[in-house]
Amino acid sequence: ELRRMVHHAAFASTCAATLSVASVVFLCYFQRDFSPLSFLASLAGFLCALSIVSLVPLDIYASVPELNDGDRDARAALQELWNFLYWVTFWLTWAVCPLLMYYEDAGGFTWGARLKTSLIINGRWFLLYLVIGVVGTILIWSSEEGSWWDFSVVFKLAIAASNAWGLFLVSTLMGYGLVGVPRTLWQAASYREALEMNYARAPAFHEEKVSAMYEVDDIVRDVQVAVAASSGTSRAEFANQMWHELERDPISAEACRSFTSMSPSRRQVPVASLEDLALLNWNRIQVMRNARRTSCQWDMLCRSCWRMADLLGPRQSQRSRLLSLARFYGYRSMSVLIVLLSVLTFVGEMTMFSQANTSVFYYYFEWVFGLPWNADIAQGLVSVPLVFIVCTTYWSVLRIRIAGFFGLYRRNTDTSILVWCASILCRLAAPLCYHFLLLGRFQSIGDGVDTEFVKFMGKIDVIPVLGVLFNEYFPLLVGIQVVVNALNIYPALVRCVGVSSLEFDFLNSAAADPRQGESLVTEARRGLPAHLELATPSSLRGTRVDSP
Repeated sequence: ELRRMVHHAAFASTCAATLSVASVVFLCYFQRDFSPLSFLASLAGFLCALSIVSLVPLDIYASVPELNDGDRDARAALQELWNFLYWVTFWLTWAVCPLLMYYEDAGGFTWGARLKTSLIINGRWFLLYLVIGVVGTILIWSSEEGSWWDFSVVFKLAIAASNAWGLFLVSTLMGYGLVGVPRTLWQAASYREALEMNYARAPAFHEEKVSAMYEVDDIVRDVQVAVAASSGTSRAEFANQMWHELERDPISAEACRSFTSMSPSRRQVPVASLEDLALLNWNRIQVMRNARRTSCQWDMLCRSCWRMADLLGPRQSQRSRLLSLARFYGYRSMSVLIVLLSVLTFVGEMTMFSQANTSVFYYYFEWVFGLPWNADIAQGLVSVPLVFIVCTTYWSVLRIRIAGFFGLYRRNTDTSILVWCASILCRLAAPLCYHFLLLGRFQSIGDGVDTEFVKFMGKIDVIPVLGVLFNEYFPLLVGIQVVVNALNIYPALVRCVGVSSLEFDFLNSAAADPRQGESLVTEARRGLPAHLELATPSSLRGTRVDSP
């Protein structure tokens, strides 16, 4: 019975993840002109990451003999599933997604040139991984007598290194999320406070958008010059291809029309080489991506401000008052609840290295499995803390400064960006779930044994430094992150060490006078036709909402 449950649950979770991710990604985020191979790779990444998370409660349930009568066939089926999912996500994370990301961003005009560029860039990293792997394998072989030429060490080292890097990211992101999520909900509870906060962010968003539009004008001018310089040569086709791409994009179409009347022949420019055109095309891709990103951010901010301003207007209706009250008490209640969960998670992280069962999650899971729930309810209760930890971690991913350049925007998400998001999901899924299973100490519940995923990941225990000690003591970094973020020390700290790209909520930290932001947002609204004021950002793709 349990074996059937395993297969049915795995199949159901896989189908549900496939349908949900495919519909959300394809309909909401992908651009219309997407690459099929990159779309399939990103879809596979989302699917595998979600499948890993969805199978953890089932694995926990199957590890308690009192609940499943020690069905070995079911555990064997789970072991096969973990083995398959882990190695698929591993190769997607470290090989397939990086190759596709740089392939999509390459400036070459043929698939061979773009693939060559991607291989050259990734080849440096692959070489570094190879050197680390060879050195690590030799050190492990030399540290244990009789282990020479045992090539299973290579796979164990690969799992350990991937888990160590993922655990570092998980600890950093979770430490911020445990503080940032309840703080954000608390601040967003009041429409008035949320509106003031948006107004304070508006000048930074507007400045970024204006700067990006100037870059668009510059790249249009450079491509026009390249078209003129390549006229009559074999490279004219590639230069004209760039110009047509700019004309098709609504963001740059206006600039193309304004520059068409200019005569580029007055400028003294050499005939562009193929390498120069490829570099120019790469610059075009980066500039247009940044323009789409800043336009979407500004559009979404404006519409959010307009809606809240209407709700807080002088003619506020009874419905608006009820919505404001419901939002206020709902958000504040969720914030308090998440603070409680964050405190419990913090205590569990700080006591992972202890041999005693001091983890709060351990007692919670012991209570869950000690009552006569049915399998579905028990797995649902187990999923509550797992979903909380996963959501706080992934929420932090999209709040980090570097992710601002790789954000998901409706109908404006480049293919390479979606591939990057899929690779991040794959990179964090396995280490995050392994960390959660160690945090819960499930093998100590009743006569329970280790889950199949812990057994699979337990191969890394033979690896020095990156094995048991790393997984037990490194989560202390979560506590440090919680304290640093709670005291608002983190932004100054990352700027001091010169890694501002790792700053969270970087636009909030540069908040300006709300009155200046209110003026910019109000002027933007006056510059739009009335029927477009509350349109969705996707319907205004490329529409400028700057002040007139």
